[in-house]
Amino acid sequence: LVETVLALEGTVLALEETVLALEGTVLALVGTVLTLEETVLALVETVLALVETVLAFGETVLALVETVLTFGETVLALEETVLAFGGTVLA
Repeated sequence: LVETVLALEGTVLALEETVLALEGTVLALVGTVLTLEETVLALVETVLALVETVLAFGETVLALVETVLTFGETVLALEETVLAFGGTVLA
């Protein structure tokens, strides 16, 4: 019986060591998951910043288009003025 008890104690100790090793592995995996979560959050923040930048660029392009259209309207108005002036001079 003594030998059996000693053998069982050895088995229990080996199982305890295995459990401790598994706990260490689980903790390492949890740390890895947390690091991955932080990385994903940082990537999401980066993507959002890029989207905001693209939207701001789009707004800038629209403002430039509006400026060009306004400039075109001004040029047309000047052409009409020049033509009217030319008509007055000819008359």
